[in-house]
Amino acid sequence: MQPTILTYNLSTKQFQLELLCANFQVHIRNILPTEQSFVIKSVLENRLIQKNTDNHIFTDEMVVFCNFDDTLLDLFLQQLRNLNIRIPLKAVLTPTNYLWNSIELHKELSKEYNVLNERK
Repeated sequence: MQPTILTYNLSTKQFQLELLCANFQVHIRNILPTEQSFVIKSVLENRLIQKNTDNHIFTDEMVVFCNFDDTLLDLFLQQLRNLNIRIPLKAVLTPTNYLWNSIELHKELSKEYNVLNERK
């Protein structure tokens, strides 16, 4: 499967990320707020399956790296830093979270982010 980045609520950063993805031959897909309740796996497979949760749409910026090998992920993250593109909530697709919807993933990432920032 081709490396893909799912993006959420990036607004002005979306174009910068699209250019970076073109350089790395990475597919990019902007997830609309109305698509946040769909299972991530189903979004990647273009078979949108809705998963009912609290359906609280989020507005935070978030990206999900899908099908990246370690080398590509390291290079891509380094380029994000070099270009000063800050996106606090980042995740890598895993066998566990690919069955979640974006709302569930956002909830977990937000918890982790808050715990890490409390320790600073």
